[in-house]
Amino acid sequence: MLENQHGIVVHFSSTHANYYTAWQYVVQEDAGVLQSPGHPDLGASTSRVLQASGEQSARAPLKKRKRLSAFDVSRMVVKRNIKTRTELLALAEMQKREGKTDLAEFVLNRGQKWVAQAIEVAWELHDAESKLERGKKSRPDIFVSFKGQPCVPGCNGLWSTIAEDILRRNDIPAGTFQRAVVDVLERAGVNTGTFL
Repeated sequence: MLENQHGIVVHFSSTHANYYTAWQYVVQEDAGVLQSPGHPDLGASTSRVLQASGEQSARAPLKKRKRLSAFDVSRMVVKRNIKTRTELLALAEMQKREGKTDLAEFVLNRGQKWVAQAIEVAWELHDAESKLERGKKSRPDIFVSFKGQPCVPGCNGLWSTIAEDILRRNDIPAGTFQRAVVDVLERAGVNTGTFL
């Protein structure tokens, strides 16, 4: 009817996924397209056009799966107390057997040095605040802060035996060493009367 009365040839197509692809089809051979006021600029990029028209392309790519970032891995390293690349690889293998491949992909997509550095930086980041605080203390303050604290696990008082052995091997009387320590602490302004 349009062709007979107005000389307009119309072809119908049902293969269009959205407004933009239909618009492209309609205007493909028309250099002088007239559009209504406020019509989106369809010469722009497809994503902008689809966004402006409120439609989504059926051919839009699927969202990519979010990969683990170095930050994600650093949190995992600290949470699981991982200190070596081998420990991280063991965790990656265990997770892979359970069907979770993110960590294995992370490790395999990066070089050996990079993964080792990531572990090292994870711990640096974790310990940075306490190291900064400790760096603000003088050595005598650090020494005094250990007053009355028990030995580290596994020491069982061996530090005293080892210290006495070191003094004996170097021919330093225990009293002389004690006076030297007291002198250093007093010069630093520490009240040694309650300390020793």
